[in-house]
Amino acid sequence: MGLFRHILDWLKDLPLSAVLKERLALAEDKYERAAAEDRELAAEIKKVKDQIAALKAEQAEALQTQKVDPELIEDTVRVLLYLFNTAVPNDRDAGRMSTALKMEPNVLQYHLDRLKAAGFAYSGGSLTVHGHSYWNLTQRGRQHVVEEGLI
Repeated sequence: MGLFRHILDWLKDLPLSAVLKERLALAEDKYERAAAEDRELAAEIKKVKDQIAALKAEQAEALQTQKVDPELIEDTVRVLLYLFNTAVPNDRDAGRMSTALKMEPNVLQYHLDRLKAAGFAYSGGSLTVHGHSYWNLTQRGRQHVVEEGLI
């Protein structure tokens, strides 16, 4: 917009009709409003970027300091170990896990939710048409199994 400013300054020095002067004033007004809006939007973008950075830092800190219940109940540990030891992705389907672990589906879902809340597992996808919901361990979940000597 610097070039536009120079053109406006150059045009001001020329003898112009009243209509051209009015249009020039209108163009200058539009330019000023656009420049002001540009400054406002730039400030808003900076503010949003700062908020995003703060949220990312807060999230990273929360993940670092998140304490896991050291006394995960026995059945939750069974689900964790099942996910750790299962190599076949289809066997990580909630229905198959429920059968393999001999747990009611809602009880299994409770334990999966606890593992998810602890940052140990996540739902890796689902085929809702067929009613399948697949689960996976996070890096943190694998780390917990190994470091806690659960295997």
